[in-house]
Amino acid sequence: MTGTRAGAAKGVARLRAWVLSLSGWRAGGLAFLLGAFGVLAQPPFHIWPAMIVSLTGLIWLLDGGVGRPRPVAACAFRAWAFGFGYFAAGIWWIANAFVARGPEFYPLIPFAVTLAPAGLALFWAAAGAVCGAWWPASPRRIAVFALAVFAVEYLRGHILTGFPWQMAGMAWTPGGPVAQGAAWIGLYGLSLVTLYAFAAPAALWGPPGAGGARAPWMRGAPLAVGAVMICALFGAGLGRLADADPALTDVRVRLVQAAIPQDQKWLAENRGLVAERYLDLTAWPDLEYVDLVVWPEAALPILFPDSYGVTLAALTDLLAGRAALMTGVYRSSPGDDEYRNALAVLDFTGAGPRIDGLYDKVKLVPFGEFTPGGKLLTSLGFRLPNAVSGGFTPGEASAVLETDVAPPFAPLICYEIIFPRFIPRGDRRPQWMLNISNDSWFGNSAGPRQHFAQARFRAIEEGLPVIRSASGGISGAIDAYGRVRAELAPGEPAVLDTAIPVAGAVTFYSRYGDLASLLLCVALVLMATNMRAIAPRSVLTTRRLDP
Repeated sequence: MTGTRAGAAKGVARLRAWVLSLSGWRAGGLAFLLGAFGVLAQPPFHIWPAMIVSLTGLIWLLDGGVGRPRPVAACAFRAWAFGFGYFAAGIWWIANAFVARGPEFYPLIPFAVTLAPAGLALFWAAAGAVCGAWWPASPRRIAVFALAVFAVEYLRGHILTGFPWQMAGMAWTPGGPVAQGAAWIGLYGLSLVTLYAFAAPAALWGPPGAGGARAPWMRGAPLAVGAVMICALFGAGLGRLADADPALTDVRVRLVQAAIPQDQKWLAENRGLVAERYLDLTAWPDLEYVDLVVWPEAALPILFPDSYGVTLAALTDLLAGRAALMTGVYRSSPGDDEYRNALAVLDFTGAGPRIDGLYDKVKLVPFGEFTPGGKLLTSLGFRLPNAVSGGFTPGEASAVLETDVAPPFAPLICYEIIFPRFIPRGDRRPQWMLNISNDSWFGNSAGPRQHFAQARFRAIEEGLPVIRSASGGISGAIDAYGRVRAELAPGEPAVLDTAIPVAGAVTFYSRYGDLASLLLCVALVLMATNMRAIAPRSVLTTRRLDP
């Protein structure tokens, strides 16, 4: 057995030596493949050891990069190539949106599936540049790496409208013990811990280097620290789940899934068919035990309220004195030509239909609901891939809606569910979150499943249940711990009757935001800043490798 372990160690050492020897496109090619492989850790797979392999390989590539004549550029390129592979394999499904919009948009697909990942990978390139300039010749480089990537990923989630997708912390199955850590440190903090712990094995085969890292046992220090952090989250998560309240409220909800293909929904000849299908499903099998009906984002391909006359009459006959309807609508205000993606609450429990609440989507999807510089491009004759010509106008702010049929809730339309701490808090804290979405743009791919996982993490962060109605995606009820209480998979026309889970206690993350993540950053900075082990440029090797 000892001989086997020794042989395996030598094999890994040889593999690392080979990685260190790579340069140019060969290093970039391996980085791309490692990034793509790491996507297996993301939803819907959650094969988290894949991220350990990919990040370990990236650390070794950075080890080799800092030995080049231009270490900052070399490390930036390798990290960019890794990010390119990571995002190309993770968000390829955006191509389906162009397919759904029709043949005239097919030529844009190659640009969408390459330029978007390449642009997102620039954030990783910035982290690589930081590593190239400041890379300890010791296991402390794991902390430098985790901090650098965490910083750029935090920026990615906030600047230029933000896109906090494919964060490292999503490797953990939402609803499980480790994922409960998001209740204290949020998905960003969970990503920081994950980056550090999953990159830590790379230090086991690192060079002895300088300072306190000369002792071989020091190479295992990052792995030990990472294991302690993960175990701490696991234990705390078990405790949180042990105290979980499984109760449901007495509000009974019917989620309606029409399963109409996106490329068929907006055809003028199908408008009546779409409304008819939603009405038929709403009534099936009966409405005796239903308080609230939920239709997904932009359920009907008509403008609200101007074109809803016939549909409202049919809904009044169906729901009068029984239930309310919450549905996604496209609307415009009287006298203007601006369009809004909205949620309307229609109460039929009284004498007639009444608009009991209205919310306009705030966070719009770039290049789907608006295009940066869109007016200029339109004036130049370009047809943009927006859902409506000219794009939508955003709402003013997140909101809490109060109705007569359900506890106060925070509406989140599609994309908005991916942003941590977007909903109001404090005295305005809702009792649940409603996420309506139209995921049929992306087909039967990983995209809708990743979107559903995001909703589950928001539930953990806020300690609030989520009711989700997603055309072409996954609809269901998620409790305050990210656990799925009822689920309706995409596919066939169907309905799901469920109840709203009870709200949990206010979480640390909901109350204090990223404070715990900041404290983690301080701890990692202290671990990384041993001046004897750090030089302005790397001293990992005593000689320069050939470029």
